[in-house]
Amino acid sequence: MTPAWTKRLPDAIAQLGPTRLISGAIALLLFSLLCALTQAQIGFSFEADLIVWLRENITGLWGNILSLCYYAGDTESAGVVTAIVVIYLFIKKWWQEGLWFSIATAGALYWVGIVFKPLFDKDRPPFERDPSIHGAAFPSGHATGNTILYFFIAYLLATQYPHLSRRFHLIVIGWLILMGLGSMRVGAHWATDIIGGYCLGFLWLMACMAMLHATPYLPWLKKLPRRKSR
Repeated sequence: MTPAWTKRLPDAIAQLGPTRLISGAIALLLFSLLCALTQAQIGFSFEADLIVWLRENITGLWGNILSLCYYAGDTESAGVVTAIVVIYLFIKKWWQEGLWFSIATAGALYWVGIVFKPLFDKDRPPFERDPSIHGAAFPSGHATGNTILYFFIAYLLATQYPHLSRRFHLIVIGWLILMGLGSMRVGAHWATDIIGGYCLGFLWLMACMAMLHATPYLPWLKKLPRRKSR
């Protein structure tokens, strides 16, 4: 049953559903708080303790797997997955979905690399790490980009297989958690960087999904083919 308060919202936003809307509101509040803490250069001792714990206790095969999760979420890997999905969407002639999927994933590079990382210029954890890991830390580009990419894929899959929607989203959540832990284990990010990335990615994803729902009402885009409802 749809809550009454969603009926007061524009249709494109209401179609996101109460769960996504409430999650988006929480993400906005949390991201705003993390931005304020980062700007004030306020850190937490547990973040360093968590990195040390991961390095000392998650070792051997499991440690390697966790670290691999970080590298599996890098720009190159995400770029390959993005290209495959875009090609699939355009072959299927789901052009509206392909347009907003492309904008959503490209937006991660803009919001992280051009807006927020230069704005805060937060140092990465002072631990030994791969020399290829450099630049500012907040918010995590891995967390932002992978949140957008894989939740959008889960959404697309759920529209085709609604009975598996919960499973798709739980798989994505599990993957994002592993990737976040891997980011900390290799010394690339603090916990707050990763949480901030999750929040930023989810907020941009919601904005793009709302625009996807609004596309049928936009004169210059509504003629683009889209997925037929099942």
